Amino acid sequence: MSWESTGHYRFLFSEEEQRDQWLHTPNDNPLFSGSIPMEKMLHGLVADLAIVRDFLDSQLVG
Repeated sequence: MSWESTGHYRFLFSEEEQRDQWLHTPNDNPLFSGSIPMEKMLHGLVADLAIVRDFLDSQLVG
């Protein structure tokens, strides 16, 4: 999956390698419960995609 199509996330991860690494690294945020964000997105529910999107949006706002 390429995050290039969601350009505003380039503000969070300036390098493509950072974007890919974040997707595949266990996350201790309670929203992810130690799972990797990609696993959450592939869980099969639209709500899971929204959770990841909301998390990223919250990081942009700070």
